[in-house]
Amino acid sequence: MLGDTGVGKTALLQQFMTSEYMGAIETSFDDDCEKTVSVLLDGEETMVDFVDVRRDQVGLLLQSTNKHVEGYVLNFSITEHTSFQYVHDLVYEIRQERGSSKAVILVANKSDLVRSREVTEEELYDLCQSNDCKYVEVSAALNHKVDELLVGIVKQIRLNSKREKK
Repeated sequence: MLGDTGVGKTALLQQFMTSEYMGAIETSFDDDCEKTVSVLLDGEETMVDFVDVRRDQVGLLLQSTNKHVEGYVLNFSITEHTSFQYVHDLVYEIRQERGSSKAVILVANKSDLVRSREVTEEELYDLCQSNDCKYVEVSAALNHKVDELLVGIVKQIRLNSKREKK
């Protein structure tokens, strides 16, 4: 899980782990930054390890040739264009500079705050089209489309894994 500070990475991880309303959960930076979620999809169980990467650690992660990384989940807030620009730069680094063919899923969080939207759907679509990414708009606060996101992540990683084996 990569993204700017305050875009909801930890909130999404909490939603993956529990169905409780996010407003009732206190987040803490002392919490374990790695979470494992079991997903049963199409009769096959998949264990997904999510790592909530702090912004100051992103460069190290991208520079490493970690063969255990099967995909990147890049988070931004639709209400903060700077967070989208940060993700845009990450996509460029992953695809262009590193030449990675790993799955990249963009998560447009805070869809419940549509009146404060700063990132257009067209910008998001263009970024995904030009860099072979998938995206979903969610609200971690309302648990809106969070389950669909988790299923989509598993599907993309499985699909990408099949492509790499060919």
